[in-house]
Amino acid sequence: MIVSKGINPIKLLKWSGHNIVWLSAFVGTIAVLYNYQIFTITLPWLPISIIGTLVAFYVGFKNSQAYERMWEARKIWGGIVNDSRTWGMMVDGFITKSK
Repeated sequence: MIVSKGINPIKLLKWSGHNIVWLSAFVGTIAVLYNYQIFTITLPWLPISIIGTLVAFYVGFKNSQAYERMWEARKIWGGIVNDSRTWGMMVDGFITKSK
C-alpha cells in the first residue's frame, strides 16, 4: 500500500520500469506493422462498447463500496473520539483541585 502523498519518479521506474519497456516495445511493434499495412485490425464495435459499459458498472460499484467502507470507518472513528472526549470531561469533573 502506498501511503505517501507523492511518488518519487525513480521509485516509479524501479517498480514498473520493466513493464513500461516491454509494453512500449509491444505497442510500438503493433503500430509499425499497422502503419506499413502488414496486417489490418478489424474489430466490431458492439462487443467493445458492451465490455466498456460492463467495466464502467463494475468500477462504479467498487467505488461505491469503497466509499461506504470509508464512511463507516469515519463514523466509528468519530464515535471513538466523542466517547474519549466524554470520558475525559467526566474524569475532569471528578478531579478536584485542593486550595
